[in-house]
Amino acid sequence: MTGGKTEVIQLEKWAQIRTMYFNQQMSMRQIARELGINGRTVKKAVSTHGGPRYHRTQPYPSILDPFKTEIDQMLKQTRGKIMATVIYDHLSGRRDTATTPQYRGSYENLARYVAKLKAQQSPKEAFLRIETPPGFDAQCDWGKVDLVLGKKPTCLSMFVLTLSYSRFRFARLFFTERQEFFFTGHKEAFEFFSGLPQQVTYDNLTTAVAKILSGTNRQEQEAFVRFRGEFPFEANFAARRKGNEKGKVENAIKYIRSHAFGLETEFPTLEAANAYLRNWLLDKDAVRVHSTHKQVIFERFEEERSHLRELPRPMPPCCRVISAKVSKESMVQFETNRYSVPTDYAHETVLIKAFERRLQIIKADQVIASHQRLFSRHGEAINPYHFLALLEKKSRAVDHAVVMRSFALDPILYQLKEQLATKVENPNRQWISILRLTEQYPMEQLVNAVSTALAHEVCDKESIKNFLLQQQKPQIVVDENRCLIEREQLSTLVVRQPSLASYDALLSCGGLTNE
Repeated sequence: MTGGKTEVIQLEKWAQIRTMYFNQQMSMRQIARELGINGRTVKKAVSTHGGPRYHRTQPYPSILDPFKTEIDQMLKQTRGKIMATVIYDHLSGRRDTATTPQYRGSYENLARYVAKLKAQQSPKEAFLRIETPPGFDAQCDWGKVDLVLGKKPTCLSMFVLTLSYSRFRFARLFFTERQEFFFTGHKEAFEFFSGLPQQVTYDNLTTAVAKILSGTNRQEQEAFVRFRGEFPFEANFAARRKGNEKGKVENAIKYIRSHAFGLETEFPTLEAANAYLRNWLLDKDAVRVHSTHKQVIFERFEEERSHLRELPRPMPPCCRVISAKVSKESMVQFETNRYSVPTDYAHETVLIKAFERRLQIIKADQVIASHQRLFSRHGEAINPYHFLALLEKKSRAVDHAVVMRSFALDPILYQLKEQLATKVENPNRQWISILRLTEQYPMEQLVNAVSTALAHEVCDKESIKNFLLQQQKPQIVVDENRCLIEREQLSTLVVRQPSLASYDALLSCGGLTNE
């Protein structure tokens, strides 16, 4: 069979033909005759490398065919920004007509087609590798890490700052990505490096950028400008959708997440997780040879360290400052939680300084309240002593005021309240007035003074204040076992014997009598 058209052969037949021709040294005519195939087919198999390739002359019809033109137009109109879910909802949710048919296929089939079109419309670009000199640049970003803290699954935010030259990096876990944590991450990173880079490269983080302008220009957050000006360092912002411009820190986030927390995922507290992370950075990450510059990271950092600038002293505070209005209940709201202030400041406007773990409430440059920061939602932090002045004025509310539930008082103070109830006309007012002595004296001293007063069967404020004052006076210790004359510093003193002659003269003159 040597005439006719070239046949389509299977992969196995192609391999058999080439084996017979090249290994067994058979002629093409012999092969055609033995296999019963066309000679042109044998010749093509011998000259074809990589095996036969099959091309479907007629593609299979697709359920997407009636919709492909419309999908193409939607992608072009939105420059590829429209999501496949939006297209699917639009096509499958409309009414089926002759001109606008309803899509009845699967979402997955449509999503694959949309992804293919987007890839064609936005081909992947080539990138240039950029290396900066030592001490010049660092890259900063956030990443998410899922851990178990105290047996509770928690999604944490990981702040990462990488020195671009050496790839030596700092990482720290926070509960959120608030601006004060953003600042704290920088401060701790610079202390970790014992120096400052000339610039830090960022994505368009909302904690740093207020508005994206043309090109790489940005309107920065006022608080961020003030913060970086304190150190100082320059801010360099990557172009939009150009993550490769800060690829060093993005790679660092992936590496830390997979290597530091690949197997170690359970910790009792956030502090324990951060202690583990810090040790891992120094003991594991810093001592490895980096895949790009082929040096031990810490050795290259030692080279870079001398190029870093000195840290400012003192280090700037890391806090977010906002204005707030004190409610009629003497509370200010920060995020979703409420914090108490002294009742004298009700209805006033104050400043809240939010640090990593605490809140300070400021009025006229004075700290009027300080609280541990709450990370729950819709919680309250109440210092009951903020309400003593108002409770003294409105003493009838003492027994039922909600704020009284926040007190953790020594039982002796409740005994005092019971004693006052039997001896004075307005015991609640007197009791609160005595509690207000904590504005001048420590609570421990007040408890001791009240205990002494009750032992002497007195309970009025003046007596208790007198016992407080006695605690303030230095105690004179009398040495009962040694006579003063035995003290070394007194042993050399000579006391002259006084003369009584003058007194005898007076007696002789009758100035004094013994009667």
